[in-house]
Formats: sequence, structure tokens, C-alpha cells
Amino acid sequence: VASVDQGELGWTQNIGSTNGAAKRPATRESIYPIASATKMVTGFMLLQLVERGSVHLADPAEKYVPEVRQMHNPYPWAPSITLMQLATMTAGMQAGIAIPEDKRAAFNAATTWEEAIAIVIPSFKYQYEPGTVNRYSNAGYAILGLALSRAAKRPFADYVRTEILEPLGMRRSGFSISADMQPHVARGYALNKADSRGQIPWVNPNKDLLLPAAGLLTDVGDLAKLMRFQMLGGHETVLS
Repeated sequence: VASVDQGELGWTQNIGSTNGAAKRPATRESIYPIASATKMVTGFMLLQLVERGSVHLADPAEKYVPEVRQMHNPYPWAPSITLMQLATMTAGMQAGIAIPEDKRAAFNAATTWEEAIAIVIPSFKYQYEPGTVNRYSNAGYAILGLALSRAAKRPFADYVRTEILEPLGMRRSGFSISADMQPHVARGYALNKADSRGQIPWVNPNKDLLLPAAGLLTDVGDLAKLMRFQMLGGHETVLS
């Protein structure tokens, strides 16, 4: 738990442990997956690419992700979904992501996140007519992340690290666990399993289909920097 005062990290309180077996206490340096708070960073990437003239909010997603055309679409009369609709969750997309059995071999052979998600996207479905409702969708953010990666001509995780995290001073954040981060990463435990041994999250970012939706790991200090940027700005190299 932490409070941020005038943009600076102030009081912090650490509760519990990050490794039950080792009885390692949580500290201010402990690193956790921030799950869907990752979507904010993906939103920054979208706005950054708009400012740099690489994309427009009204661009159809299929301009960058033609795999979208293969998705099951019971609303053929609707206009093509846009980057803005994906970002605001009004594209009518399904909520979650699963790997179809007939795609599993190809998915397992993929060596990058971009390759892996491109294999799965054609199996996505529209659950609502695009532009008519707002429904939470990790699948939509997966498409958005791939579109932005292709527009930037760089891997999604690499772009976010060098163009957003590092300029904001978020050097204890990332989509993979580096050697220096390893001792600080909190293990996750299943509350419905008495013998849960604790799992390290996001072991293979290349196969984490939710990467732009929920893949970021960070600590409370870096999260405070993200909060400061959102509320006070001051990093024009990230967003004007």
C-alpha cells in the first residue's frame, strides 16, 4: 500500500510475504503483476503513435491486423472496427482468449508474442455489434497491441520499454522477469488449493496472449511514477 503526495511516493506499508515457503516478507521493492492496469500503458502507446503520425484513432484495425477479417462476424453490415473502438472496448469483442486445439501446434511453434497472437486472432468472435455497447475485452486489447506493434514496426514489449517505461524512469518494470528482478517477484497462490506452492507469473512473455492487456510487472515505486505522469504530466517525450 502506498500514498502519493504532490507526485512523490510518500508513505508505504508492506503486508504479508512474497514467498510463503521462504517466508520472504513483502517490501517496497517487491514486484507484482499489475494485471489489467497494463491497459493504461497500451493506451499511452496508442496515443503516442497518434502524436507521431504513425496511426489515427479512426484507423480500421484490419489495416494493421488483416487477421481480423477471418474472425466470426454475425454483423457483416457494421463498419470495420477501429483502433479507438478497441481501446474504449466498444468493438463488440469477446472478453477472454483461448487457444483452439487446431491452432495449438502452430501456437507452440511461435517464437514471438506477435506471431503467437496472430495465430489465435482468427478464432476470435464478435459478441455484440461493433459500436453499440461497451463490454470489457482482453481480446480487444490483444488485437490493439498487435496493431500498434505492426504500426511501430517493433515488438510490443520492446517498444513499451524504450518509449514509455524508461523515459518515465520505470526501470523496475517489464513484461519479462530479468535476473535482478527475480528475487523480488511475488509468487501467486491459489486460494482454493491448500497445497498451492506458489507460481512465478508470466514465465514466458512470448506466450502470454494477454501481454498488452495484463502482462506488466512492476513495484510500488514505479507505479507511483506512472500515477504521477497520468495526473501531472511533465514527460513530453512520452506524450505532449
